[in-house]
Amino acid sequence: MVEGKATFKQSFKQFLKLLVYTICIIFFFKFYFNESVYEFMKGSSSFSSRFERRNKLDLPSIVICVDPPYKKSSVKQFGYKSLRSIVRDSTEKYKSFGLSPWQVYERITFGLGKDLDILVNDTLLEQGTNDIEGHQFEVKPFATFYYGMCYLIEPQKCTLSLLESFQLSIKVNSDIDVVSMFLTSSNSWYGIIENSWAHFDPTKIDVKFDPGYYVQADLSVTELKLQRGVESVSKCLESIVDSMNCSKKCFPVIFNDILDIPAVPACKTYDEMYCIIREDLKTQVTSNKLRHCLRPEMTQLYKANHYVAPNEYVENPTSMDFWIRFITDEVEIKEEIPVVGVTTFIGSVGGSLGLFLGFSFYSSVSMLIDIFF
Repeated sequence: MVEGKATFKQSFKQFLKLLVYTICIIFFFKFYFNESVYEFMKGSSSFSSRFERRNKLDLPSIVICVDPPYKKSSVKQFGYKSLRSIVRDSTEKYKSFGLSPWQVYERITFGLGKDLDILVNDTLLEQGTNDIEGHQFEVKPFATFYYGMCYLIEPQKCTLSLLESFQLSIKVNSDIDVVSMFLTSSNSWYGIIENSWAHFDPTKIDVKFDPGYYVQADLSVTELKLQRGVESVSKCLESIVDSMNCSKKCFPVIFNDILDIPAVPACKTYDEMYCIIREDLKTQVTSNKLRHCLRPEMTQLYKANHYVAPNEYVENPTSMDFWIRFITDEVEIKEEIPVVGVTTFIGSVGGSLGLFLGFSFYSSVSMLIDIFF
């Protein structure tokens, strides 16, 4: 009788342990494990921020665009209504002029050295590499849908000290009303092409062109470090072009000269151009590769406070001067970090296992050693 009671008691005790263990497992998976896995897989992130003083600050890449974006008389001459209509010209009117789409685009937009001049420290810039006072400036024209032909000025290892000024001047020889200056980094200016900024907006300064005035732009800079960013924006864009299912790989007008790929020529016919644009849109919509390419792993964002003032120190000025300087030597460094990283995930799951099931790595290893040895 006593032995039967002891057996029942022992069985009931084992049943209670099993019941509690089962309840703990259910609680662990329902309220902790599933949520931890979900948060980890979701890949949510936040930003940490710190400030760092620097003696020298990198001059931003500068993009100059103008308004109106094209010469109205030239557009009428070629029979187009807008820049987009060149890309969508299924009748290929440009052939009747013995020109390619890119050549037509060049003729109806404002050209460097013909319709406008850009100067650095009173030295005229030309397309290509310019050596000015021991510094190099790379100048590249590129086509856009909304701004016409724009000009990218990339300083090569050019830095400024605190409150040191950099002078850039614009002269125009045509009917240009407004000058737009974008301040970006060397890997974040691509959004200007379609006026679509996937991840961050640039600083843009719009001013009515008037040689009697100058523009003072006071900058601060933020260095942004992103997770899942691409190491090279241009190489990522090259891979998109290379993956397009077209008989001839070429650049349509709007993407001409964006990337440095000598083997890929400009499109010469509507069919070639249409195929590339159609594939580009399909790629952008279905796999979002283009958006991903425009996310560099590290970039700089420039903020500018600017004002326009009369140029009282120059008699009969012929150019409009833009003066750029940094008003702080503190760089804000913003780094994207995962809300739930690998270490946090392991700690969360491991802690919950220990809380509900008494699990520990040491006891598990010790048990295995006892079993096998």
